[in-house]
Amino acid sequence: MSDTPKAPAKPSASQKFEAAVGKALDPFASALKRAASPSAPAPIPAAPGKPGLAVSPLAVPFPTIPPIAGVEMATARAGFYKHERDDLVVFSFAKGTTCAGVFTKHKVGSAPVDWCKRHLDSAEGGKDVRVLVVNAGCANAFTGKAGADAARRTASEVAKRPG
Repeated sequence: MSDTPKAPAKPSASQKFEAAVGKALDPFASALKRAASPSAPAPIPAAPGKPGLAVSPLAVPFPTIPPIAGVEMATARAGFYKHERDDLVVFSFAKGTTCAGVFTKHKVGSAPVDWCKRHLDSAEGGKDVRVLVVNAGCANAFTGKAGADAARRTASEVAKRPG
């Protein structure tokens, strides 16, 4: 037997995702306050999260988007990328919001897409949708049962939030 302590296990992608969902849901008020402030954002000298990678001189400044009644948005970093940048967005909608989905026709699915299709095809369809969680890239494709469990747990955690 060795007295050498084991290194703590690294969190899985689904654990990082769920933690980031929680972070993104909690700061809605401060994110909205920042978004609604009239001050112009400072120019970004490098691509977000990629030090030393300059923004193209052809890049057009992103316009200020006015608040949309009944919609709140927040971003967080789930850790899907090695660069320090937000890779998760959570939208919160007013009570009574209805949604629909447009999906690709290919047969390669992902757990969150399958979950969305199932719920939009249910008897209630897209009635009274309150939250949409979106991650960057293909972080949830080809994840099998673990991905389906993560999608279910994410939806369950989001559903527990008051709103």
